[in-house]
Amino acid sequence: MDWRERIEVDPAVLAGNPVVWGTGLAVGFSLELLAAGQTELTCWRDYPRLTRDDVRACIAYGNHAAGAGADLPASRGVEWREGAR
Repeated sequence: MDWRERIEVDPAVLAGNPVVWGTGLAVGFSLELLAAGQTELTCWRDYPRLTRDDVRACIAYGNHAAGAGADLPASRGVEWREGAR
């Protein structure tokens, strides 16, 4: 699956943050739900606009963003340096 088919970034939608196309739900919000322990099933139940492929696209987008060296804040107590891994 190509996350680009389901994830959009539009300056007019949610201040340009990535969202699941057609839902208005932020990718980051969906990832937070999963990180907090919600299952795909509970995501679908609580947010019926999401599909299995939408949830998987969010995970794929997160993987892509992490691998691309997205501008993320450093962990507590760690100074961020450009190009540091």
